[in-house]
Amino acid sequence: MKRLSLFLLMVLLAIFMIGMGNLTGKPGGSIPLPDKDFKATITDVNSVKTTCSYFSINGKDYLKGMRGAATVTIPFEKIAVIKIRIFGDEKDVEAEVMLLDDQNITLYVDSNSDIYGKTDFGTVQIKMRDITTIEFSNEEK
Repeated sequence: MKRLSLFLLMVLLAIFMIGMGNLTGKPGGSIPLPDKDFKATITDVNSVKTTCSYFSINGKDYLKGMRGAATVTIPFEKIAVIKIRIFGDEKDVEAEVMLLDDQNITLYVDSNSDIYGKTDFGTVQIKMRDITTIEFSNEEK
């Protein structure tokens, strides 16, 4: 009798745990919002352009990557355009960063970084490896 009770309890517990699903409290389609509303136009590998507000990379308002042996972060306020190229084993992408002061810096960025934004028609989420260009609007800068 104990074995049957224990078995039924385990089955009920398993059903309950499966039914819990995603309990993060975020509604479907929500994205992390950065502190500032940066506007950017993303061009993906299929040449589709999407203009969005509340643009972020991994929910942050800066680009983080490697420059040589150093980890570098560049705030969006300083960036005009980022051009992305697949690099090597595709673990990283090469990001050519054109700053507002006409300086160019090349970083190697995790290709799995998540890009987020809000549009008039909903939210956008795309991986860094699926982007060719990010153009920032100078409105908020």
